[in-house]
Order: sequence, then structure tokens, then C-alpha cells
Amino acid sequence: MALVLVKCGGAASELDPEATILPLVAAGDRVVVVHGAGPQISQEMERRGLPVEFRAGRRVTTPEALEVVRESLAQVNAALVAVLAPTAVPLWGDEIGLRARQVEGLGLVGDPEPSRPQAVVDSAAAGALPVVAPLAEGPLNVNADEMAVALAIGLGADRIVFYTDVPGVLVDGEVADELDADWAEERIVAGVFQGGIVPKLRAAGAAARHGIEAGIGRTRITSKEADREHAHPGPGARPPHLRALRRHVRRGRGLLADRRRRPALPTSSPGSRSSRSATAIPRSPRRPTRSSTGSGTSNLYWTQPMLDLAGRLSDRFGARAPSSATPARRRSRPG
Repeated sequence: MALVLVKCGGAASELDPEATILPLVAAGDRVVVVHGAGPQISQEMERRGLPVEFRAGRRVTTPEALEVVRESLAQVNAALVAVLAPTAVPLWGDEIGLRARQVEGLGLVGDPEPSRPQAVVDSAAAGALPVVAPLAEGPLNVNADEMAVALAIGLGADRIVFYTDVPGVLVDGEVADELDADWAEERIVAGVFQGGIVPKLRAAGAAARHGIEAGIGRTRITSKEADREHAHPGPGARPPHLRALRRHVRRGRGLLADRRRRPALPTSSPGSRSSRSATAIPRSPRRPTRSSTGSGTSNLYWTQPMLDLAGRLSDRFGARAPSSATPARRRSRPG
């Protein structure tokens, strides 16, 4: 059972849910819906004589504008819940614990952080359909595309789909089947993609780089970076976490010591009850051994308590400890 996050635009009430959201539910997927209300917000702000201003794709939000944002989101949320009834559950981000960092120079606008609200988890687990309005604690106005990705990452979603009033991403007048996230970002910087598709491409690209299957309508967004990170290492290769550990040890940060260069144990006489009487204890027993990495020293020392323990084991099992003049060697077992 996959967890799918669906992001609908402000014109979501004009979409056919039977062709977009409900098939996912019928397939047995757990679905979470995040919606925007961009067109409704702009229209209402103009009607009230409030300035409509965007900076880098984000709406400058004053306290007066935030009131319009909340009202417009409420309208879209109610329309979606009515269409997706009876299992749809209306949820407000600022009430369920969605988090964001306030962005300087934009007023009451937040940069969303990955979140895992318990209300969303419980609703999806119970078979309900959470419909989330993208406000963060504060309250702060958050771009719905960015909030959808933050929520998908926080919830550990398997897939995220952005539905708009167009069937997908248009390239040379045709809907593209698949786009690479880095390729799309280069076209955004070059000005090839403009307008409302830009935040969706960037949001879908961010999801793809986190290993989440992402799409805008029929267009699949992929990431070579995520493909390399999640690729199977192949036969005989070390898993990624072991390769990282190996690099960690090679840099001299490991706790490994070369056993071939251990200092010799002191000599104890036969029948001795303790190695404390041994006279061949090295002058500097706390000198550290060299690390097997060759890049420094390890934290393994032959201290006096360790020497005492070696003597007691020697007495108990009747084995003579190696001489301090020669390195310890493995004794051959008689044939």
C-alpha cells in the first residue's frame, strides 16, 4: 500500500476527481491532498484594493493579505471536501503542526520544513482522505507546491503528483513524458519555463532528488542524483554505508589498531600467581600503538590492568605469556 501525496492547484474544483484522485483511492493507496488557492487569492485582493506582489514566485503577504489567503483557502478546501466526500477530512496546516521558517522581506511568508503531523498520519491510517490547507504555524502563508513536497518528505511518501489545469509539462507545444530535474532547472534559469510551472518543476525536482517518485500531470520528473544514491552497488561491492565507514577509517577516525604491532606482554615465571612480579614491563606501557590506517594513532593502550589480567589468565590456564623480547606469536597445536 503506497502513500501518495496529491497537490491540486487553486482551480482544483474544476478538475475531475474521478480521473485524478479517486482512482488512487480505489487502487488501495493512502492518499493525502494538499491544495492551493492562487487565483482566488489574487482576485479577492484586487477586489479589496490590496496590492498583489510576487518576489521570486512567492506572494508578499501582509496581515490584511493573510486574511484573504485564509478565506480563499477555506473556499477551495470546502469545495474539495465536498467533491471527495464522504471520506475527505479538512485539515489546516497551522492547526496540525506544519512548520516553516519566516522569510525576510516577504511579510508573513514561510519556507516549509519537512513535517509529519499526527493528524495526517492518523487520518490516512484510518482510511480517510486528508485535505490540507497550506498554512504553517504562526500563521505563515506557504507556497502550496513547496508545502506539498515538505509534507511528502516528512511523511516518507512513495509518490507525489501535481495536478493542474494542463495535462503536464509542455515542451515545444507537446506534453513531455519525462524530464530530468537538473535539465528543467537549467531551462528555468535560462527563462524557457516561466510562470506557474516554475514552482511546480522545482518542487517536483526536490521530491525526485529525495527518492520520491514525482510527476506533474502525465510528465514524470526524474533525478540522476537520486538514481545514483539509490543504485544497487552490484555483486561483490560494499553497500553504501560500509563504503562510508571505510572512508571514515581511512581518514584516521576509526578505532582500529594493528594487532601485528602490539607491544609484547611481560614475562611471568611458571607457577607465579600474579604477573605483578614480572620485571619485563615496558618502560612506557601507555604508549599508543600505531593505527592500521597509517594516518595516526589509535586509542588502544596496553595498560597495567591489562597486563595484570594477562598474567592471571596465564596462571589459570597454565600457558606461559610470550617474552617481552619477542612479539606474540600464535602457538601451533601439536599434531
